[in-house]
Amino acid sequence: MTERELTPEEKQELSKHDVHFTTLLKIYGGTKGFLYSPFFWIAFGSSLLFIALNSMIKGINEYLLILKIKDLLLSTFPSILGFNIGAYALVIGFGDKEVLDKIRNADGENGYSLFQTIGGTFAVSVLIQATTFMLSFIIDIFIYSWGDLNILSLSETSIICINRIIAFIILFAAIYSTILIPKIVLNVFSFSQLYHFFSKNTPP
Repeated sequence: MTERELTPEEKQELSKHDVHFTTLLKIYGGTKGFLYSPFFWIAFGSSLLFIALNSMIKGINEYLLILKIKDLLLSTFPSILGFNIGAYALVIGFGDKEVLDKIRNADGENGYSLFQTIGGTFAVSVLIQATTFMLSFIIDIFIYSWGDLNILSLSETSIICINRIIAFIILFAAIYSTILIPKIVLNVFSFSQLYHFFSKNTPP
């Protein structure tokens, strides 16, 4: 017995359920999902302003700033990630099947269902925080291994510029990941509101 060939509509619907990073980005809205996010620009603007002011007034040394942020991230983000992953699992696996089916059938954004939109937004937020933690971990290993060595024989000016760029990147990642926490909380609340609405409108 041969398998039935999928129709174009079925192929299009199946493509929306691929377990790929590109599918996740499409659900989130691609680059627009980031560029249109106020959280992104708050983190970017505040990080740029802080590094610029710090450079002009010759405040804290950028290398010391990198060490401080890195230590804060390594000490706090494992707990934050554990909470957020637990909340994500709760959202995905929570609830009555009939109610969840209604949420799945409701239209979300970018041509995906409401359930996919909520799950995708949640997943991207957790991935951003996980990336921030991995970045701080890599920086910690690099500093521990080669922090006192000038491997490339760079000038003092070049070292200052590199430290300034790295300080901006890790500060931006830290602020962005931190201010995503309220967004995750609102996402959980939004899902609970949707569940409450659809459960009230589901016949017993």
